[in-house]
Amino acid sequence: MAIKVGGTTVIDDSRALNNITSVDATTVAALGTAGVGGGGGSFDAVASGSIAAGKPVILNSSGTISEVTTTAGFGGRKNREVYTRGYEFSGVYDPEYDLLVVPYIRDDNSDRLQGQVLFFDSPNDTLDTKSYFQISDSACNNLHTAYDPVEKTFVFIWTEGSTGYYTTAQMQSNGTLTFSTTHGNHSTFSQQMGNNQMVSYYNTDTSKLVFMYRKYSGSYSGSIYYIVGTCSGNSISFGTQAGASLTNTIGVGSYWPTAVTYDESQNKALYCFRNASQSNKLYAMVGTASSSTSTTMTWTTPVELDGNEGTAIDVLYDPESQKNLVIYTNAYYRVLTLSGNSISIGTRGQWYSAGSQTEGKIVFNKATQELNIAGKIANSPRLTSGSISGTTFSASGNTTFTGSDPQNVKLAYADSTARLWVVWTNADSGDRIDSSLTITATNNAGGGNFVGVSSEAIASGATGEVVTLGGVNEAVSGLTVNTRYYVDVGGNLNASASDTLIGRAVAQNKIIITGGA
Repeated sequence: MAIKVGGTTVIDDSRALNNITSVDATTVAALGTAGVGGGGGSFDAVASGSIAAGKPVILNSSGTISEVTTTAGFGGRKNREVYTRGYEFSGVYDPEYDLLVVPYIRDDNSDRLQGQVLFFDSPNDTLDTKSYFQISDSACNNLHTAYDPVEKTFVFIWTEGSTGYYTTAQMQSNGTLTFSTTHGNHSTFSQQMGNNQMVSYYNTDTSKLVFMYRKYSGSYSGSIYYIVGTCSGNSISFGTQAGASLTNTIGVGSYWPTAVTYDESQNKALYCFRNASQSNKLYAMVGTASSSTSTTMTWTTPVELDGNEGTAIDVLYDPESQKNLVIYTNAYYRVLTLSGNSISIGTRGQWYSAGSQTEGKIVFNKATQELNIAGKIANSPRLTSGSISGTTFSASGNTTFTGSDPQNVKLAYADSTARLWVVWTNADSGDRIDSSLTITATNNAGGGNFVGVSSEAIASGATGEVVTLGGVNEAVSGLTVNTRYYVDVGGNLNASASDTLIGRAVAQNKIIITGGA
């Protein structure tokens, strides 16, 4: 029976707390005496696998405890047409509202720049359109999109003829974008970029965006340049463009011959490119911000990664192994380890063993702690999951997503739902832009498995304490008072509702365990 105070339910029929702004130790003890939470206690158990402090844990059939684990599955692959004909598009995820922003250039003789905001439709297990937007009515080219996760700002850069433009936008709660410039009246991006070869990364140390591109014309035409952007609300300011490498040129005439990532373990950028001045071989160089506030950088002399031609390049930092994975021609990969400005190059392998690769993109799946790679192998769209050990990438699974002859493959990973979105041009259907959900993830916290939250770090095989129903765990941090927390798909505390309730925060570093399933 629910318990009410002043007509308001404070403990519901499931024994979960409601409408309580704070709970002190005396109240917790009284709740335990009243039979809520079975006394509000804890118990000691042996850990199967190491357990970090403040982590949701499950009880195993052997009586041991483990962190909640996540399993990825290939499935839910329901294609959706985003636009009839389009190219040069991006797929950028908005983590605040769990939406996918897909800008594209129309391939219908107008070449105008527009896009859609997509959301995951749970009942139908597919992607649907939340809103539409249009940026330019003119013939556009060289589209690039970046996202500042702190300022929550999208940056769009493109060209109209020989003139570059940019605008910024921020997502609203109703799923529409508010742009910083009026339609058709955009800010001029005066740098000379060309051939759709701009890439960018977000520097978590300086809180700035860094854009890399091939200079289009003038002195040092074809050389590698960079410019640093600083977002402030719904705006961006740029530093001065500078050459990252004036003696090495990016390959001209092909798409996606460059890629960049930010190695958080070293606070360095790793830029990989096809070196047109060295027989189109795969090269890389390391970039360092001059200071946390500066818009200038220093770059190392490029080094050869592979003697083969570098096409279909992508590179990504793996926070699990603290190494970088670069993929390129023929589904090749190498594991690159940074130590300061030095690059240790692993032995070449293949992330997919059959056929040549002409597309390839990588994302890090936080829920499964794996790397997900999508690309076109032997004219078919493939998806691989795997992880790095030493200098080897080992695949844990492969699948083919629906369709054929994909081009311009893009990936976006949704943190809150652990879903992987793939967007591509379907060349077999008149260059139609398609999207698909290809990886979903589940955890083992449900079905009564969740028993509490660890109150300390516990080594595998060691005994440690777990705070259970009715108890208060103080090994947590960063919580919002009077907010319910759940087990998210990655096995962590999250304010987004899921099937497994943990409890309610009574302080920034305290949570009372109130429920399970």
